Amino acid sequence: MSAISTASNMFSLLGLDQLLPLAKRLGLAISDPQQAAQLEQILFELAKNLTPNTSGVVISPEIGYQTVLQKAAATGPIFCLERRLIDPDPLTIPLLMSNWNVETVRQNYGVAKLELFYSANEAEAATKRQMVAEIADYCRQQEIDFLLELVVVVGSDQKDNQAVFQHTQLEAIQDLRKYCSVLALQYPLDALGAVTVTAELDVPWILSARSTPYEEFKEQLRTALESGATGFLAAEQFLPALQPNQNFSLEAVQKFIRTTGTDRAIELERILTETTKSPKT
Repeated sequence: MSAISTASNMFSLLGLDQLLPLAKRLGLAISDPQQAAQLEQILFELAKNLTPNTSGVVISPEIGYQTVLQKAAATGPIFCLERRLIDPDPLTIPLLMSNWNVETVRQNYGVAKLELFYSANEAEAATKRQMVAEIADYCRQQEIDFLLELVVVVGSDQKDNQAVFQHTQLEAIQDLRKYCSVLALQYPLDALGAVTVTAELDVPWILSARSTPYEEFKEQLRTALESGATGFLAAEQFLPALQPNQNFSLEAVQKFIRTTGTDRAIELERILTETTKSPKT
């Protein structure tokens, strides 16, 4: 884990495996070879400009991984195991890549990562737990670490119910906490929820930004860090949001990354540093 953490054992992770969310944010269709090539250029730009202020970068082997890996050579690599060019179905088992596995991650001196949509009460819960357990065992055999990004699945009629979300998240953590080296989680909704999560874990947990707007995310991060979290995983927050009727411009996106995106990475790094230095009460 030392390869993907800061000197103070905090995690600032750049999620460049989020291929579809990044493409959708910019209005790109990955099925179009030209637009896929533009996304690869954006991944390169993100790696080039942001990895000096992040401790690790999550990479998908499906698009441009050699380019990103070379540009982020001084930043610890984390490789996702699941296919990222398809929309995941939260109720089914993650689809793993056939030509990329834990052993390949070890050969590339990386940490393995899996994104898992999960609820303790869903039909596939036992199968998903077995899958995670097998991946964790494989990682131990290969002597590499395993990052699990846990995404809570709640019914559409309950998604705005804070108590339901927090209970479902805690159940998921209890089911899966023993399998990973670090856990990436959605915001537990408030400081008490974050403190409760910390109390449930004996491994580090970090805040997963997913599609949260940047200004909201950085406040969530402050609260999470003060409540025991040890870092973050973000990606979309470093890109502009395509406005209605706005056409994609590679040059405009590159400029945004070099200016606003870089400033945001520096600010998040500063938030991590300030929290590390702040005395705990």
